[in-house]
Amino acid sequence: MTQSIFFDQIPNGLRKPGVYVEFNNKLAVRGLPANAQKVCIIGQKTVSGSLAVLTPTKIFSEADAVLYAGNGSMMHRMVKAAYAAYPYLDLTIVNLADHGSGVSATGTNTFTGPATGAGLLVQQIGKDKIEVAIASGETATEIATALVAAITARPDLPVTAANSAGVVTFTAKNKGTLGNQIKLLSTVSAAGVTSTIVAMASGATDPDLSTALTAIYAAKFDIIVSPYNNLSNLTTLASYSGSSAALLKAHIDSVSGPLEQRRCRAVIAHTATVALSTTLAASLNSERIMLVLDRGIMTHSVELAAAAAAVWASMSDPAQPLNYKAIPGIDAPVIANRLSRAEQETLLANGVTPLAVSTSEATYFVRAVTTYTVNASSTPDISYLDVTTITSLDYGDLAIRTRIQTRFPAPKKTLRTRKAIRSEILAVMKDLEAAEIWRDIDAYSDQLVIEDDATDPARWNVLIPAPVVPGAHILAMQLVLYLSPAA
Repeated sequence: MTQSIFFDQIPNGLRKPGVYVEFNNKLAVRGLPANAQKVCIIGQKTVSGSLAVLTPTKIFSEADAVLYAGNGSMMHRMVKAAYAAYPYLDLTIVNLADHGSGVSATGTNTFTGPATGAGLLVQQIGKDKIEVAIASGETATEIATALVAAITARPDLPVTAANSAGVVTFTAKNKGTLGNQIKLLSTVSAAGVTSTIVAMASGATDPDLSTALTAIYAAKFDIIVSPYNNLSNLTTLASYSGSSAALLKAHIDSVSGPLEQRRCRAVIAHTATVALSTTLAASLNSERIMLVLDRGIMTHSVELAAAAAAVWASMSDPAQPLNYKAIPGIDAPVIANRLSRAEQETLLANGVTPLAVSTSEATYFVRAVTTYTVNASSTPDISYLDVTTITSLDYGDLAIRTRIQTRFPAPKKTLRTRKAIRSEILAVMKDLEAAEIWRDIDAYSDQLVIEDDATDPARWNVLIPAPVVPGAHILAMQLVLYLSPAA
Protein backbone atom coordinates (compact mmCIF):
# COMPACT_ATOMS: atom_id res chain seq x y z
CA MET A 1 0.00 0.00 0.00
CA THR A 2 1.34 3.43 -0.99
CA GLN A 3 1.56 5.90 1.85
CA SER A 4 -0.32 9.13 1.09
CA ILE A 5 -0.06 10.98 4.42
CA PHE A 6 3.27 12.46 5.43
CA PHE A 7 4.05 14.37 8.63
CA ASP A 8 6.38 17.32 9.12
CA GLN A 9 6.61 17.22 12.94
CA ILE A 10 5.47 13.78 14.08
CA PRO A 11 8.34 11.34 13.57
CA ASN A 12 8.03 7.71 12.55
CA GLY A 13 9.02 5.03 15.05
CA LEU A 14 7.25 6.40 18.13
CA ARG A 15 6.71 3.84 20.91
CA LYS A 16 4.81 5.77 23.58
CA PRO A 17 1.04 5.46 23.16
CA GLY A 18 -0.95 8.61 22.53
CA VAL A 19 -2.80 10.80 20.03
CA TYR A 20 -0.40 13.14 18.31
CA VAL A 21 -1.67 16.09 16.25
CA GLU A 22 0.25 18.58 14.12
CA PHE A 23 -1.13 21.51 12.15
CA ASN A 24 -0.61 21.84 8.41
CA ASN A 25 -1.43 25.16 6.76
CA LYS A 26 -0.09 24.35 3.29
CA LEU A 27 -3.61 24.10 1.88
CA ALA A 28 -5.09 26.96 3.89
CA VAL A 29 -4.71 29.65 1.25
CA ARG A 30 -6.58 28.93 -1.97
CA GLY A 31 -6.94 32.35 -3.56
CA LEU A 32 -4.56 34.76 -5.23
CA PRO A 33 -2.00 36.76 -3.21
CA ALA A 34 -2.44 40.45 -2.46
CA ASN A 35 -1.01 42.86 -5.00
CA ALA A 36 0.27 45.53 -2.63
CA GLN A 37 2.78 47.79 -4.36
CA LYS A 38 5.89 48.99 -2.56
CA VAL A 39 7.32 52.25 -3.86
CA CYS A 40 10.84 53.61 -3.40
CA ILE A 41 11.58 57.28 -4.05
CA ILE A 42 15.16 58.35 -4.63
CA GLY A 43 15.89 62.04 -4.17
CA GLN A 44 18.26 64.65 -2.78
CA LYS A 45 18.13 65.91 0.81
CA THR A 46 19.31 69.14 2.32
CA VAL A 47 21.72 69.43 5.24
CA SER A 48 18.82 69.85 7.67
CA GLY A 49 17.53 66.36 6.91
CA SER A 50 18.25 64.00 9.78
CA LEU A 51 18.34 60.73 7.84
CA ALA A 52 21.73 59.59 6.60
CA VAL A 53 22.19 59.23 2.87
CA LEU A 54 21.85 55.83 1.21
CA THR A 55 19.75 54.50 4.09
CA PRO A 56 16.48 53.01 2.81
CA THR A 57 13.81 54.02 5.33
CA LYS A 58 10.08 53.45 5.33
CA ILE A 59 8.04 56.59 5.98
CA PHE A 60 4.38 57.24 6.67
CA SER A 61 3.76 60.96 6.12
CA GLU A 62 4.99 64.17 4.58
CA ALA A 63 6.16 65.20 8.05
CA ASP A 64 8.55 62.24 8.01
CA ALA A 65 10.03 63.53 4.76
CA VAL A 66 10.51 66.99 6.24
CA LEU A 67 12.30 65.49 9.23
CA TYR A 68 14.41 63.02 7.29
CA ALA A 69 15.21 65.02 4.15
CA GLY A 70 14.74 68.69 5.01
CA ASN A 71 11.89 71.11 4.38
CA GLY A 72 11.67 72.06 0.72
CA SER A 73 14.24 69.50 -0.34
CA MET A 74 13.79 67.55 -3.54
CA MET A 75 12.91 64.47 -1.52
CA HIS A 76 10.35 66.33 0.56
CA ARG A 77 8.70 67.74 -2.56
CA MET A 78 8.54 64.31 -4.20
CA VAL A 79 7.02 62.68 -1.11
CA LYS A 80 4.50 65.50 -0.78
CA ALA A 81 3.39 65.00 -4.39
CA ALA A 82 3.20 61.23 -3.97
CA TYR A 83 0.98 61.39 -0.88
CA ALA A 84 -1.22 64.03 -2.52
CA ALA A 85 -1.82 61.60 -5.37
CA TYR A 86 -2.36 58.53 -3.16
CA PRO A 87 -2.27 58.94 0.64
CA TYR A 88 -2.12 55.19 1.42
CA LEU A 89 1.20 54.62 -0.28
CA ASP A 90 3.63 51.98 1.01
CA LEU A 91 6.66 54.23 0.69
CA THR A 92 10.40 53.97 1.30
CA ILE A 93 12.85 56.80 0.66
CA VAL A 94 16.56 56.80 -0.11
CA ASN A 95 18.32 60.12 0.41
CA LEU A 96 21.12 61.36 -1.80
CA ALA A 97 23.40 64.22 -0.83
CA ASP A 98 24.16 66.99 -3.29
CA HIS A 99 27.26 66.28 -5.34
CA GLY A 100 30.37 67.78 -3.81
CA SER A 101 31.00 69.73 -7.01
CA GLY A 102 27.33 70.55 -7.55
CA VAL A 103 26.09 74.02 -8.39
CA SER A 104 22.68 75.37 -7.41
CA ALA A 105 20.44 76.79 -10.11
CA THR A 106 19.47 80.44 -9.76
CA GLY A 107 16.88 82.74 -11.29
CA THR A 108 15.77 86.32 -10.72
CA ASN A 109 12.76 88.58 -10.61
CA THR A 110 13.59 92.25 -11.19
CA PHE A 111 11.07 94.86 -10.08
CA THR A 112 10.68 98.49 -11.07
CA GLY A 113 8.62 101.10 -9.23
CA PRO A 114 7.38 102.91 -7.35
CA ALA A 115 3.75 101.78 -7.39
CA THR A 116 1.32 104.49 -8.44
CA GLY A 117 -1.62 102.42 -7.23
CA ALA A 118 -2.40 99.46 -5.00
CA GLY A 119 -2.36 95.97 -6.39
CA LEU A 120 -1.18 92.39 -5.98
CA LEU A 121 2.02 90.55 -6.81
CA VAL A 122 1.57 86.85 -7.55
CA GLN A 123 4.87 84.97 -7.62
CA GLN A 124 4.70 81.37 -8.78
CA ILE A 125 7.51 78.97 -7.92
CA GLY A 126 6.68 75.68 -9.50
CA LYS A 127 3.01 75.07 -8.78
CA ASP A 128 3.14 77.11 -5.54
CA LYS A 129 1.79 80.66 -5.57
CA ILE A 130 2.92 83.40 -3.20
CA GLU A 131 0.77 86.52 -3.03
CA VAL A 132 2.11 89.87 -1.81
CA ALA A 133 -0.05 92.99 -1.45
CA ILE A 134 1.43 96.17 -2.93
CA ALA A 135 0.49 99.59 -1.55
CA SER A 136 0.61 102.76 -3.58
CA GLY A 137 3.99 104.42 -3.27
CA GLU A 138 5.99 101.27 -2.49
CA THR A 139 9.39 101.17 -4.15
CA ALA A 140 10.88 98.25 -6.08
CA THR A 141 13.15 97.45 -3.14
CA GLU A 142 10.24 97.41 -0.70
CA ILE A 143 8.21 95.13 -2.97
CA ALA A 144 11.19 92.78 -3.37
CA THR A 145 11.77 92.76 0.39
CA ALA A 146 8.15 91.80 1.00
CA LEU A 147 8.39 88.98 -1.53
CA VAL A 148 11.54 87.61 0.10
CA ALA A 149 9.82 87.66 3.49
CA ALA A 150 6.82 85.79 2.07
CA ILE A 151 9.07 83.14 0.52
CA THR A 152 11.08 82.76 3.72
CA ALA A 153 7.82 82.13 5.55
CA ARG A 154 7.26 79.15 3.23
CA PRO A 155 10.07 76.71 4.09
CA ASP A 156 8.39 74.01 1.99
CA LEU A 157 9.34 75.82 -1.21
CA PRO A 158 12.22 74.41 -3.31
CA VAL A 159 14.14 77.72 -3.32
CA THR A 160 15.48 80.39 -1.04
CA ALA A 161 15.28 84.08 -1.95
CA ALA A 162 17.37 87.22 -1.38
CA ASN A 163 16.80 90.85 -2.37
CA SER A 164 19.32 93.34 -3.70
CA ALA A 165 17.96 96.73 -4.74
CA GLY A 166 14.73 95.36 -6.13
CA VAL A 167 16.23 92.23 -7.69
CA VAL A 168 15.11 89.01 -6.03
CA THR A 169 17.45 86.08 -6.60
CA PHE A 170 16.01 82.59 -6.23
CA THR A 171 18.43 79.78 -5.37
CA ALA A 172 17.49 76.10 -5.56
CA LYS A 173 17.82 74.34 -2.22
CA ASN A 174 19.42 71.33 -3.90
CA LYS A 175 22.37 71.50 -6.23
CA GLY A 176 22.37 69.98 -9.70
CA THR A 177 20.68 70.18 -13.07
CA LEU A 178 17.18 69.54 -11.77
CA GLY A 179 17.12 73.00 -10.22
CA ASN A 180 17.06 74.36 -13.76
CA GLN A 181 13.60 72.78 -14.15
CA ILE A 182 12.04 74.85 -11.35
CA LYS A 183 9.67 77.21 -13.18
CA LEU A 184 9.14 80.85 -12.23
CA LEU A 185 6.19 83.05 -13.16
CA SER A 186 5.20 86.48 -11.89
CA THR A 187 2.24 88.82 -12.42
CA VAL A 188 1.71 92.29 -10.95
CA SER A 189 -1.55 94.25 -10.95
CA ALA A 190 -0.25 97.43 -9.26
CA ALA A 191 0.15 100.37 -11.63
CA GLY A 192 3.71 101.65 -12.03
CA VAL A 193 5.30 98.29 -11.14
CA THR A 194 6.89 95.84 -13.57
CA SER A 195 8.25 92.37 -12.91
CA THR A 196 10.81 90.66 -15.15
CA ILE A 197 11.66 86.99 -14.69
CA VAL A 198 14.95 85.33 -15.65
CA ALA A 199 14.44 81.58 -15.63
CA MET A 200 16.31 79.25 -13.32
CA ALA A 201 19.61 78.18 -14.86
CA SER A 202 23.25 77.25 -14.25
CA GLY A 203 22.48 74.31 -11.96
CA ALA A 204 25.11 71.63 -12.59
CA THR A 205 26.42 68.21 -11.53
CA ASP A 206 23.90 65.76 -10.13
CA PRO A 207 24.79 63.06 -7.58
CA ASP A 208 25.41 59.51 -8.78
CA LEU A 209 22.14 57.60 -8.98
CA SER A 210 23.98 54.27 -8.92
CA THR A 211 24.91 54.68 -5.25
CA ALA A 212 21.23 54.72 -4.27
CA LEU A 213 20.44 51.77 -6.53
CA THR A 214 23.26 49.79 -4.97
CA ALA A 215 21.88 50.60 -1.52
CA ILE A 216 18.49 49.09 -2.40
CA TYR A 217 19.69 46.21 -4.58
CA ALA A 218 18.84 43.46 -2.09
CA ALA A 219 15.39 44.89 -1.30
CA LYS A 220 12.10 44.27 -3.09
CA PHE A 221 10.34 47.32 -4.49
CA ASP A 222 7.62 47.21 -7.10
CA ILE A 223 8.14 50.78 -8.34
CA ILE A 224 11.23 52.97 -8.14
CA VAL A 225 10.89 56.71 -8.75
CA SER A 226 13.95 58.35 -10.24
CA PRO A 227 14.16 62.15 -10.20
CA TYR A 228 16.74 62.18 -12.97
CA ASN A 229 15.45 62.44 -16.52
CA ASN A 230 18.61 62.85 -18.55
CA LEU A 231 20.49 60.29 -20.58
CA SER A 232 23.70 60.22 -18.56
CA ASN A 233 21.93 59.32 -15.32
CA LEU A 234 19.64 56.68 -16.76
CA THR A 235 21.15 54.82 -19.68
CA THR A 236 24.84 54.25 -19.04
CA LEU A 237 24.92 50.50 -18.60
CA ALA A 238 27.81 49.98 -16.27
CA SER A 239 28.97 46.42 -15.64
CA TYR A 240 26.80 45.04 -12.87
CA SER A 241 27.87 42.37 -10.42
CA GLY A 242 26.84 42.44 -6.80
CA SER A 243 27.65 45.84 -5.36
CA SER A 244 29.23 47.41 -8.43
CA ALA A 245 27.73 50.58 -9.82
CA ALA A 246 24.68 50.34 -12.02
CA LEU A 247 22.19 52.84 -13.31
CA LEU A 248 18.45 52.63 -13.60
CA LYS A 249 17.95 50.39 -16.61
CA ALA A 250 20.67 47.95 -15.57
CA HIS A 251 19.31 47.85 -12.02
CA ILE A 252 15.76 47.15 -13.15
CA ASP A 253 16.88 44.39 -15.52
CA SER A 254 19.08 42.78 -12.88
CA VAL A 255 16.65 42.65 -9.96
CA SER A 256 13.76 41.62 -12.22
CA GLY A 257 15.61 38.73 -13.84
CA PRO A 258 14.86 35.02 -13.33
CA LEU A 259 17.58 34.57 -10.71
CA GLU A 260 16.92 37.56 -8.43
CA GLN A 261 13.13 37.52 -9.05
CA ARG A 262 12.44 40.86 -7.37
CA ARG A 263 10.30 42.14 -10.21
CA CYS A 264 10.54 45.91 -10.38
CA ARG A 265 9.44 48.84 -12.51
CA ALA A 266 10.42 52.51 -12.63
CA VAL A 267 8.85 55.88 -13.34
CA ILE A 268 10.52 59.02 -14.63
CA ALA A 269 8.92 62.19 -15.97
CA HIS A 270 9.43 65.10 -18.33
CA THR A 271 7.72 68.46 -18.51
CA ALA A 272 9.75 69.52 -21.55
CA THR A 273 9.25 68.71 -25.23
CA VAL A 274 7.97 65.81 -27.31
CA ALA A 275 11.37 65.52 -29.00
CA LEU A 276 13.35 65.23 -25.75
CA SER A 277 10.93 62.68 -24.34
CA THR A 278 10.90 60.41 -27.39
CA THR A 279 14.70 60.55 -27.59
CA LEU A 280 15.01 59.47 -23.97
CA ALA A 281 12.41 56.71 -24.38
CA ALA A 282 14.26 55.30 -27.40
CA SER A 283 17.48 55.18 -25.40
CA LEU A 284 15.79 53.35 -22.54
CA ASN A 285 13.65 50.91 -24.58
CA SER A 286 12.60 49.04 -21.43
CA GLU A 287 9.36 47.19 -20.77
CA ARG A 288 9.80 48.07 -17.09
CA ILE A 289 10.20 51.85 -17.32
CA MET A 290 7.35 54.32 -17.77
CA LEU A 291 8.29 57.81 -19.00
CA VAL A 292 5.53 60.37 -18.39
CA LEU A 293 5.25 63.65 -20.28
CA ASP A 294 3.10 66.63 -19.27
CA ARG A 295 4.50 69.48 -21.33
CA GLY A 296 4.83 72.93 -19.88
CA ILE A 297 3.27 72.38 -16.45
CA MET A 298 4.51 74.39 -13.50
CA THR A 299 4.86 71.25 -11.37
CA HIS A 300 8.46 70.07 -11.27
CA SER A 301 9.24 66.89 -13.19
CA VAL A 302 10.40 65.10 -10.02
CA GLU A 303 7.06 65.77 -8.36
CA LEU A 304 5.21 64.60 -11.48
CA ALA A 305 7.18 61.33 -11.46
CA ALA A 306 6.37 60.72 -7.80
CA ALA A 307 2.67 61.47 -8.26
CA ALA A 308 2.37 59.29 -11.37
CA ALA A 309 4.08 56.41 -9.56
CA ALA A 310 1.74 56.79 -6.59
CA VAL A 311 -1.32 56.54 -8.81
CA TRP A 312 0.15 53.49 -10.56
CA ALA A 313 0.82 51.88 -7.18
CA SER A 314 -2.81 52.47 -6.17
CA MET A 315 -4.00 50.07 -8.88
CA SER A 316 -4.66 46.76 -7.12
CA ASP A 317 -5.70 45.07 -10.38
CA PRO A 318 -2.55 44.59 -12.48
CA ALA A 319 -4.59 44.26 -15.69
CA GLN A 320 -6.61 47.44 -15.22
CA PRO A 321 -5.52 50.14 -17.70
CA LEU A 322 -4.71 53.60 -16.39
CA ASN A 323 -6.68 55.27 -19.20
CA TYR A 324 -8.31 58.49 -17.95
CA LYS A 325 -6.97 57.88 -14.44
CA ALA A 326 -6.52 61.28 -12.79
CA ILE A 327 -3.28 62.31 -11.08
CA PRO A 328 -4.34 64.47 -8.12
CA GLY A 329 -2.21 67.48 -7.26
CA ILE A 330 -0.76 68.03 -10.73
CA ASP A 331 -1.58 71.37 -12.35
CA ALA A 332 -2.96 71.62 -15.86
CA PRO A 333 -0.72 73.26 -18.47
CA VAL A 334 -1.91 76.39 -20.23
CA ILE A 335 -3.86 75.62 -23.39
CA ALA A 336 -0.95 76.48 -25.69
CA ASN A 337 1.21 73.78 -24.05
CA ARG A 338 -1.34 70.98 -24.05
CA LEU A 339 -0.50 68.00 -26.22
CA SER A 340 -2.42 67.76 -29.46
CA ARG A 341 -3.97 64.50 -30.59
CA ALA A 342 -1.22 64.09 -33.19
CA GLU A 343 1.46 64.64 -30.54
CA GLN A 344 -0.20 62.13 -28.23
CA GLU A 345 -0.20 59.53 -31.02
CA THR A 346 3.48 60.24 -31.69
CA LEU A 347 4.35 59.84 -28.02
CA LEU A 348 2.41 56.58 -27.65
CA ALA A 349 4.09 55.18 -30.74
CA ASN A 350 7.51 56.06 -29.34
CA GLY A 351 7.28 54.76 -25.78
CA VAL A 352 6.14 57.88 -23.92
CA THR A 353 3.05 58.11 -21.70
CA PRO A 354 1.24 61.38 -22.43
CA LEU A 355 -0.98 63.22 -19.99
CA ALA A 356 -4.03 65.27 -20.90
CA VAL A 357 -6.51 67.62 -19.24
CA SER A 358 -10.18 66.92 -18.60
CA THR A 359 -13.01 69.43 -18.94
CA SER A 360 -12.72 69.98 -15.19
CA GLU A 361 -9.01 70.81 -15.58
CA ALA A 362 -7.86 67.55 -13.99
CA THR A 363 -4.67 65.95 -15.29
CA TYR A 364 -5.03 62.31 -16.36
CA PHE A 365 -3.24 59.46 -18.15
CA VAL A 366 -4.13 59.18 -21.83
CA ARG A 367 -2.71 55.64 -21.97
CA ALA A 368 0.13 54.21 -19.88
CA VAL A 369 2.80 52.63 -22.06
CA THR A 370 6.34 51.42 -21.51
CA THR A 371 9.44 52.75 -23.23
CA TYR A 372 9.85 49.39 -25.00
CA THR A 373 9.25 49.82 -28.74
CA VAL A 374 11.78 47.60 -30.55
CA ASN A 375 13.21 44.13 -29.95
CA ALA A 376 16.86 43.07 -29.83
CA SER A 377 17.13 43.24 -33.61
CA SER A 378 15.66 46.77 -33.64
CA THR A 379 12.42 45.55 -35.20
CA PRO A 380 9.26 47.35 -34.01
CA ASP A 381 7.62 45.24 -31.32
CA ILE A 382 4.31 45.90 -29.52
CA SER A 383 4.50 42.92 -27.16
CA TYR A 384 5.24 45.15 -24.15
CA LEU A 385 3.39 48.24 -25.34
CA ASP A 386 1.07 48.68 -22.34
CA VAL A 387 2.35 48.75 -18.77
CA THR A 388 -0.41 46.29 -17.83
CA THR A 389 1.30 43.54 -19.82
CA ILE A 390 4.35 43.45 -17.56
CA THR A 391 2.31 44.01 -14.39
CA SER A 392 0.03 41.08 -15.32
CA LEU A 393 3.04 38.87 -16.01
CA ASP A 394 4.69 39.91 -12.74
CA TYR A 395 1.53 39.21 -10.78
CA GLY A 396 1.02 35.82 -12.44
CA ASP A 397 4.61 34.93 -11.59
CA LEU A 398 4.03 35.98 -7.97
CA ALA A 399 0.80 33.99 -7.71
CA ILE A 400 2.30 30.80 -9.14
CA ARG A 401 5.55 30.95 -7.17
CA THR A 402 3.65 31.70 -3.94
CA ARG A 403 1.37 28.71 -4.44
CA ILE A 404 4.17 26.28 -5.34
CA GLN A 405 6.44 27.40 -2.52
CA THR A 406 3.54 27.06 -0.06
CA ARG A 407 2.34 23.66 -1.23
CA PHE A 408 5.74 22.11 -1.96
CA PRO A 409 8.39 23.65 0.32
CA ALA A 410 10.74 20.65 0.00
CA PRO A 411 9.34 18.32 -2.68
CA LYS A 412 10.68 15.00 -3.84
CA LYS A 413 11.09 14.45 -7.57
CA THR A 414 8.40 11.88 -8.22
CA LEU A 415 5.74 11.45 -10.87
CA ARG A 416 3.04 12.11 -8.28
CA THR A 417 4.69 15.37 -7.24
CA ARG A 418 5.05 16.46 -10.84
CA LYS A 419 1.36 15.86 -11.48
CA ALA A 420 0.45 17.71 -8.29
CA ILE A 421 2.61 20.69 -9.23
CA ARG A 422 1.03 20.86 -12.68
CA SER A 423 -2.41 20.71 -11.10
CA GLU A 424 -1.60 23.58 -8.72
CA ILE A 425 -0.16 25.74 -11.49
CA LEU A 426 -3.25 25.16 -13.59
CA ALA A 427 -5.45 26.02 -10.60
CA VAL A 428 -3.64 29.35 -10.17
CA MET A 429 -4.01 30.05 -13.88
CA LYS A 430 -7.76 29.46 -13.56
CA ASP A 431 -7.84 31.83 -10.57
CA LEU A 432 -6.07 34.44 -12.69
CA GLU A 433 -8.66 33.88 -15.39
CA ALA A 434 -11.50 34.33 -12.90
CA ALA A 435 -9.90 37.60 -11.77
CA GLU A 436 -9.68 38.71 -15.45
CA ILE A 437 -5.90 39.06 -15.31
CA TRP A 438 -5.18 36.11 -17.63
CA ARG A 439 -7.71 34.64 -20.06
CA ASP A 440 -8.75 31.58 -22.11
CA ILE A 441 -6.86 29.15 -19.89
CA ASP A 442 -8.63 26.05 -21.24
CA ALA A 443 -7.40 26.90 -24.72
CA TYR A 444 -3.81 27.06 -23.47
CA SER A 445 -3.81 24.35 -20.79
CA ASP A 446 -2.23 21.72 -23.07
CA GLN A 447 0.76 24.07 -23.42
CA LEU A 448 1.50 23.79 -19.69
CA VAL A 449 4.39 21.35 -19.73
CA ILE A 450 6.63 19.95 -16.98
CA GLU A 451 9.55 17.86 -18.17
CA ASP A 452 12.79 16.41 -16.81
CA ASP A 453 15.94 18.37 -17.44
CA ALA A 454 18.31 16.63 -19.85
CA THR A 455 21.40 17.07 -17.67
CA ASP A 456 20.28 17.74 -14.09
CA PRO A 457 18.40 14.80 -12.50
CA ALA A 458 17.14 17.04 -9.66
CA ARG A 459 15.51 19.61 -11.96
CA TRP A 460 12.20 20.00 -13.75
CA ASN A 461 11.70 22.53 -16.53
CA VAL A 462 8.24 24.09 -16.69
CA LEU A 463 6.65 25.90 -19.63
CA ILE A 464 3.70 28.05 -18.56
CA PRO A 465 1.53 29.86 -21.13
CA ALA A 466 0.66 33.37 -19.96
CA PRO A 467 -2.26 34.79 -21.97
CA VAL A 468 -2.65 38.15 -20.24
CA VAL A 469 -5.85 40.16 -20.55
CA PRO A 470 -5.23 43.24 -22.73
CA GLY A 471 -6.85 46.59 -22.13
CA ALA A 472 -9.83 47.51 -24.30
CA HIS A 473 -8.30 50.77 -25.47
CA ILE A 474 -10.19 51.37 -28.69
CA LEU A 475 -13.86 50.98 -29.55
CA ALA A 476 -14.48 51.80 -33.20
CA MET A 477 -18.10 52.51 -34.13
CA GLN A 478 -19.89 53.52 -37.28
CA LEU A 479 -23.15 55.43 -37.39
CA VAL A 480 -25.23 54.57 -40.43
CA LEU A 481 -27.49 57.36 -41.51
CA TYR A 482 -31.06 56.56 -42.55
CA LEU A 483 -33.31 59.32 -43.82
CA SER A 484 -36.99 58.75 -43.32
CA PRO A 485 -38.97 58.63 -46.56
CA ALA A 486 -41.17 61.60 -47.31
CA ALA A 487 -44.65 61.34 -45.91
